[in-house]
Amino acid sequence: MHYFLAIFFSLWSFNSLAQNKITPNQKSLPKKEISQIIVNNKIITKSEIDEQFEFLTKTSELKLLKKNQRNLWRNMIAERMLEEELIRQKAKFYKIEISQEELNGKIEDFLEKKYKNLEKFKLFFKKNDWNFENFKKQIEAQLIWKKIIDEVVKPSISVTIIEIKEWLEKEKIEGQNDKYLLQDFVIESSLNSQEFINKFREELLSQDNIKNFINNFLLLKSTSLDQNTNWFWSSELNKKIYHAVAKIKIGDYSEPVLLDDGWHIFKLIDKRNDLTLSDKEYDFVKNQIMNRKIEVAIKNYLQDLRKRAFIEIKN
Repeated sequence: MHYFLAIFFSLWSFNSLAQNKITPNQKSLPKKEISQIIVNNKIITKSEIDEQFEFLTKTSELKLLKKNQRNLWRNMIAERMLEEELIRQKAKFYKIEISQEELNGKIEDFLEKKYKNLEKFKLFFKKNDWNFENFKKQIEAQLIWKKIIDEVVKPSISVTIIEIKEWLEKEKIEGQNDKYLLQDFVIESSLNSQEFINKFREELLSQDNIKNFINNFLLLKSTSLDQNTNWFWSSELNKKIYHAVAKIKIGDYSEPVLLDDGWHIFKLIDKRNDLTLSDKEYDFVKNQIMNRKIEVAIKNYLQDLRKRAFIEIKN
C-alpha cells in the first residue's frame, strides 16, 4: 500500500536528513502495552488496536517473535490510530468530507496491488474475524489528512528567491558538490530499537518479506514511498549520515545510524558530482526548501492537535 502523509513519527520517515532536533513534545512510546486510548469523546479499544496489529503482521508475513518487539510495533500502531482519530475529528471543523467515490477509488488502488478482488479481500477479513469498516475508516483518515495538508497546511507556506539564493550560495562557499539520492528508513528510538533496526536491515538485504511489510503498513507519516527519497548535497547532510553513505556503493544500504529522532538506514539510490544548476534543478532546490518547511509545519500541526485534545492512554 502507498505510504500517506509524512510527519515526524514514522518507521520510514519523510526525510530527517538535515540536522536533527528533538522537540519538547516528542516522547518515547510507552514501554508497556497500550490497552486503550481515549481521544476527546472517542474510545479506541484494545480489540481495535489488536485487529490492526494482526492485520499488519499477517499481510506483511513478518515474524515478530519477541514480546518487546511485538509491543513496540503494537504501540506504534496505537499511536497512529490516535492520530487518525484526531484527523477525523478535525475534518468536521473544516467540513471536509470524503465521497464514496474517493473512498472506493483508494480501496481499489490498494486491491490492485495485491488482492485484485474486493470480495476476496472482504472474505480475508471475515476469516480473521476483522471488521472491514475499521479498514475503511483508516483509508478515509488518510484521504482526509491529504486534503488537510493540501488545503490548509501547504497554502500557508512559501519560498522566497532570497531563500533559494542563500541555499545556493551556501553550496558554492562550502565547495561541496557531491549529490546523494537517498532513501531513508527510520525507527523511533525506544526499548530494544537497536536490535530491531538490525533485524530490519537484514530484511532489507534479504528482500524476502520486506516489500509486503512496507506495502501493507498503513501510516499517517508519509505521503508516498517516493517522498522518502530525495537528492541532498553533502554539505546539507548531518555528519553521521554523510560518513554512513559516502563510502557505500549505489544500491547498497548503510549501517544503522543513531540520530535524535531514532535509528536510520539509508539506501544510496544514485550519486552525482555537479554544482551547476539547470532551471529544473533550480526548481528542485525550491521544492527541497518547501518540503522542509512543509515537514516542520506538519509536525507542528499534529503536535498542536494533540495539545488541544483530551488524550488518555491506558496500559
